[in-house]
Amino acid sequence: AANSAADPHISLWNDFSGTVGHFRKVGGTWVRETIGRGSSNSIALDAAGVPHVAFYDPVAHALQIGVRGPQGWSVGLVDDAGDVGASCALAIGADGSLHLAYYDATHGDVKYAKRAPGAAKWAIQVVASDGDVGAWLGIALDADGDVHIAFYDRTEGDLEYATTSPRVAVEQTSWG
Repeated sequence: AANSAADPHISLWNDFSGTVGHFRKVGGTWVRETIGRGSSNSIALDAAGVPHVAFYDPVAHALQIGVRGPQGWSVGLVDDAGDVGASCALAIGADGSLHLAYYDATHGDVKYAKRAPGAAKWAIQVVASDGDVGAWLGIALDADGDVHIAFYDRTEGDLEYATTSPRVAVEQTSWG
């Protein structure tokens, strides 16, 4: 991810230490910070350039999100209902809302979580649940704030697509 000044930010999983980290370039030098215990991850910057990193905690089998504040990283729980988040994708809306698409390995589902600006809780719903879906996925928001999620259906061997947009002329899943 890059902020408005094109300063790069990278999230990564360190297989050796079992942690998720954040790299950012400051004055020509890369600075690394550890966010927490984790693996699979996704990064996005909000309108102010603040990095947010969603990641899977393989010990708790939970989806977490870290936010970089002035004093360092704060980490919060998104979902721990089963083994969730081993594949995740994060997007931030123009209004500052956080959007996550992620894999629920317990049920083989694609789940979607949204947290509105200032909200304490995440609104979570199942996007797709027919077979084993969502192992690899991506998320994007369009200019109207509609959510677009692409994911792999392991059962059928297909690339699937779900959206909240009524303007997209494709066969949609039941989520909307």
